[in-house]
Amino acid sequence: MPGSKSSPLNPSVQSELNLEGEIERRAYELYVQRGQEDGHALDDWLSAEEELRANGMRTGTANTSKAVRVA
Repeated sequence: MPGSKSSPLNPSVQSELNLEGEIERRAYELYVQRGQEDGHALDDWLSAEEELRANGMRTGTANTSKAVRVA
């Protein structure tokens, strides 16, 4: 049966999944800090994403959204 074997994820895919999980966790923290007031999910997600990308994620993973060229 095709796809029955588990294959390791491409490192860049794994990195994006890790980033998405971190964003989700941070967005939830922002929601709780606001007193669990509904209606701000997108704002929380975008704020969390911006924070984590700017800080290279708390896990120390480099920002995957920008390519860096070394001369």
